[in-house]
Amino acid sequence: MDFTYNFLKANTLSDKFHMILTPDNESRPFLIRFSLLTQMGIFGELNFKTMLWFANLYTVLLIYVFYRKYKFSPLFLSIISLTVLNLCNWEVYFRNDVVTYQLASIALSAYLFYFVTTDYKQHSLFSKIAFYIFLFIVPFGSAIGFIAIFFILIYSFLRKTNPHWLIILILLGFQLFIYQSHASNDDPSNSLFENIFKYKFEIVWAYFVSLGGMFQFFSNSIGYALAGMTGLLIFLSTSYFILRNWQSKTYDFEKLLFLFSAASLAVIVLNRYNYWFVGIESVLVSRYKIYGILILIAGLSFLVKYKSSNLFKYTLVSFFIAVYTIWLFKSLFSLNQKKETKMMDAYNLEQKMVNNDKANNTFEAGFKYEYLKEKKVFNSGDVYNMVTKMLNNGVVVYPDSAQLKTVDFDPSFESDWGKKNTKLSRIEVMGKFPASNRYFIKIIDKNKHSIILNALGRPLSVAKRIFQTKDDIDFLYREFEMSYYKLEMPLMYEVICIQ
Repeated sequence: MDFTYNFLKANTLSDKFHMILTPDNESRPFLIRFSLLTQMGIFGELNFKTMLWFANLYTVLLIYVFYRKYKFSPLFLSIISLTVLNLCNWEVYFRNDVVTYQLASIALSAYLFYFVTTDYKQHSLFSKIAFYIFLFIVPFGSAIGFIAIFFILIYSFLRKTNPHWLIILILLGFQLFIYQSHASNDDPSNSLFENIFKYKFEIVWAYFVSLGGMFQFFSNSIGYALAGMTGLLIFLSTSYFILRNWQSKTYDFEKLLFLFSAASLAVIVLNRYNYWFVGIESVLVSRYKIYGILILIAGLSFLVKYKSSNLFKYTLVSFFIAVYTIWLFKSLFSLNQKKETKMMDAYNLEQKMVNNDKANNTFEAGFKYEYLKEKKVFNSGDVYNMVTKMLNNGVVVYPDSAQLKTVDFDPSFESDWGKKNTKLSRIEVMGKFPASNRYFIKIIDKNKHSIILNALGRPLSVAKRIFQTKDDIDFLYREFEMSYYKLEMPLMYEVICIQ
């Protein structure tokens, strides 16, 4: 939203071009900005649902690459589908920003690896044109695209492949020039070397936990240990297979995929450990699990070839079906919560109850939003109307008691990136609330102004979510940033139950 506002306000073509390449953290997210401008050019407005469909063409590209590489092994393709498309990666496919910078870089890199490791003469003219386009744009999704170009450069030099390594080197120099010429004076919060010396062994353990994130089924020490040991096993076994076959050209694609994924995850862990949340949680978010999965795929490609029996392959497929099913139920809950939170954000924004004189971690600055509404580029009014209709059809219950307090521990307050002035607030309501699909807490201030937050009940295991029938509940809560809203004490509370 910030980019769209600044782009529309820019007076000259030079200024607009500069806005497209303006840094965001360590990257130049050209691809997400190109997606925004393409949609604006075609439809005249921004629609995040439409953009998500468009951006997931990168998903199609990634699956296409794996299909071309492993089309003669349908059981292995099944394993790839169950891991790459596993909902433990839900942010990669359902968040517009993550799709258009992280998934884009991964999918484009996978295509580049496939292209350079196959016979140049066998590729069509269209494939060759796509290769050069992807080679140029890959670092403009995320800066990790430079890792892909680096390994392709080394590979072309060692294998004497087409395109010639000098062409790739010249292109790399041009890309680095573009990055540097649009550099920002703002330094990242922590450099790689600062984190190495600051966290030492913690960084190493965090790397393997993140690598095995697909198997982190529990958010506790047991879950972290399981993920860490699994990640270490995946890394060591894949490294062994690759070193054992280092001279063979047959596995060049897997070697590049492994090196790219391992190096990318290392950069992410070094930059993001203790970043959003205290400790290891920052590198266990959904969008980082895919790098460990790509390393797993590289390792399994060797194992499936060595263990050619169908019984072994069917056992692997059955195992990953079980893993897929577990994450399906775990991640659907997260997806629904994310959706409800965004719906309530839109509702409270349209209610003029948000303190957004300047931007914060959730809301863009109010004057920028009003400008985009005025230009009819973006408007959350449709979501507001949908939410209003939904709430009007709900059952209102007055809680027996309520408690508003500050949380004892706010993981983002203590993190390197958070640096907030206040901790999260937590509202807890007790009473008898009828069994419902969704619950919302309405907070009403002394002036009868209100905000609405989506509420959570007591945590349930995956098994209970699947098999337990819905019953009346007696407790709901929500943690939120009190300072983001225009609420004046004293406060009253209602619970809205939606079927």
